Amino acid sequence: MTAKRLPALLFLLPVLCLALALAACAENEEEKLTPDRDCGEIIAGVLSINTCGLADHISDLAEFLVDDTTKVGAGFKDKYPGREYTMHKTYDQGSMTWTITIHKTRGDSLVLPYGRAHRVYTIKYFNALNEPQKYYVTDSDTARAASFKIAWGRGYHYTRRISDVIDSLSCNFTVTNAHRDVVTLNGYYYREGLDNISGWNKVRDADFAMEMTLQDFHAPRGYQPTLYQYLSGAVTGSIDAVVTFTSGTPYGETTLSRDFDLTVGLGKGNLSIGDKDYTADLFLGELED
Repeated sequence: MTAKRLPALLFLLPVLCLALALAACAENEEEKLTPDRDCGEIIAGVLSINTCGLADHISDLAEFLVDDTTKVGAGFKDKYPGREYTMHKTYDQGSMTWTITIHKTRGDSLVLPYGRAHRVYTIKYFNALNEPQKYYVTDSDTARAASFKIAWGRGYHYTRRISDVIDSLSCNFTVTNAHRDVVTLNGYYYREGLDNISGWNKVRDADFAMEMTLQDFHAPRGYQPTLYQYLSGAVTGSIDAVVTFTSGTPYGETTLSRDFDLTVGLGKGNLSIGDKDYTADLFLGELED
C-alpha cells in the first residue's frame, strides 16, 4: 500500500462505517412492522378519542346520560372553539327511541392526530322497572339503563403514521347503572375500513374488518374532555385484513387474521395479539414504541 493511498482510505473508513450503520438502521426499521404489530396499529387508531374511535363514541354516549340534554355538545364547542360540531335529534314516539346525528372534527387538521366523524346514533332510556321512558330524566325518574347503537357511520382519521377511512361502522351497547356517576357497558362494536401506513421504510394498504366485544366496561357519565383517561374494562376482538405493499419490503403475509385481548385503563390499552404485547395510546391512536 502506497503512502498516498493511506490518507484516502483513512478518510473513507468513517464514511463506510456510517453507511453500514445506516443500512443496519434501515434493516431494523424494516423489521419493526411485523404482522402482529400491523394489526395492533390499526386497532390503536380505532380505539382513540382524537381519531373519533371507540373512546369518542363512548364520550358521545356519556353526554346523552345527563339531566339536561339540551346542553349536549356545549362542552365540546366551548372546550374546542373553532372546531366543527353539529347535532340533530329526533324522537320516535312509537319506538320511544331518539335518533341523534352528529358531525364533528377532533384535533386540528394541521396537527396530528386528527379525525372527522359523521355518526347516526340511536338511544333508548329505561326506568327502574325496565320500562322505556322519553328522557334520561322523565317526571323526576332517572333512567337506570339505556340501549345505545351506531346506526351509521363514516369518516376518517390521521395519526403520524396511519390514515384510515371508514367504510362501515356499527355498535350495540347495553348501558346499566345509568343513574350513577360511572356506567357499565356491554355489547359489540364493528368496523370496516381502508387503512394506510407510511412508516418503517414501508407503505402499505390494509382493507380490514374488526369486531370487538366489551365486557363490563366502565365509563364516566357526562361531558369530560379527558374521558379517555377514565375508561376501564376488558375487550376481546378479532381483526381480518388484506394487505398490499406499495413500497418497502413486505413482511411475508398478505392476509391477516388475528384474535386479540385488550385491557383499558388510565388512558392506555394493554393489547395482546398472539404471543405479543403492546400498549395503545387512547389519545394519540398509536402503539407506544
